[in-house]
Amino acid sequence: MKKVELPPIGATVWVMTEHFYYIPEKAAPRREFTVCPGYVSRHNISPAREPEVVISYRDADGFQCLTFVRRSCLKDGCFETPRAAAEKARKMTELAESRSLERFFGEKMRRPWKKYLMEE
Repeated sequence: MKKVELPPIGATVWVMTEHFYYIPEKAAPRREFTVCPGYVSRHNISPAREPEVVISYRDADGFQCLTFVRRSCLKDGCFETPRAAAEKARKMTELAESRSLERFFGEKMRRPWKKYLMEE
């Protein structure tokens, strides 16, 4: 098994997050997937557990957040480029739209990550 290297502390990374927002005329919250820049704030290394990376970022509402990504999940939770995070957000959006009741009501989820797919 190939050992996955942890990104260095202070490195810029991109995370894909689930964001809930409200529309004033609607009772229920709406959901979207967003891409946010962040940085590696520390590594949690314990002999009893798998090493993990602690990522600090600002979410879509502007609040400071932390996320913990284990080394085995590094490819799905921490991305080197915004395009890779946007690809994951696109897949999650398509999956959510195919499984939810929103497809019956004709509403599509917002796609704020689309701008990262357009960039070269």
